[in-house]
Amino acid sequence: MSLIKSAAGLKLILPGLDKVILDRMMEWGRRLYKAILEEVDEGLAENRGKLAIEHRREVWYQTCLGAVKIRRRQYRGEGGRG
Repeated sequence: MSLIKSAAGLKLILPGLDKVILDRMMEWGRRLYKAILEEVDEGLAENRGKLAIEHRREVWYQTCLGAVKIRRRQYRGEGGRG
C-alpha cells in the first residue's frame, strides 16, 4: 500500500479500508481453517489402525468465515462398515 500524500486521499480510502481488512482476514481465516483440517486428516490417516482408506472426497464446511472446501479421506472399518 502506498503512502497517502494528502488529506483528500486519506478521506477517499478510509470509508472502505475496514471492509478491505475484513475481507482479507476472512480469506486468511478460511485458508488457515482448510490447512488445519487437512493436517488433522493426515494425522488420522497415519494413525488409523485397522481402518482402510476407501477414497478421498471434497467436503464443504459452512463456517462463520464463509464456506471452506477440503479434501478428506473416508474410511472403511473391519467387516466393510464405514
